[in-house]
Amino acid sequence: MTLTGKRLKALREAREWSQADVANLIGVGRTTYLKYENGENKPVRKLNELANLFNVSIDYLLGNEKQAVSFEPQLGKDETLLLNGYRALNDGGKKIIMDMIGQLNVARASIPTTTLAM
Repeated sequence: MTLTGKRLKALREAREWSQADVANLIGVGRTTYLKYENGENKPVRKLNELANLFNVSIDYLLGNEKQAVSFEPQLGKDETLLLNGYRALNDGGKKIIMDMIGQLNVARASIPTTTLAM
């Protein structure tokens, strides 16, 4: 296993994600991602996506930095899926999502807190 593969595996396991989870999040098959972890293939075309997904630098993934530095809170799997989906939308789609979130916040604000606690 390469250093890149070891780091990918450690980052994935720290988030309790399966190989299939990561593969889906970066748009490759599970077998392809497995080959990244075991060193059979290098994730050259996916380095940027992997670094963003795990919130580390490409240099860290490649072994050029000894320690991962994270400046943002770690996102869960659902949050990552939502964020990646949002980023893939065009401006019209993003506006629709933002409008929906606004409507949900208004609706939530009108529900008594005793109802939400149940």
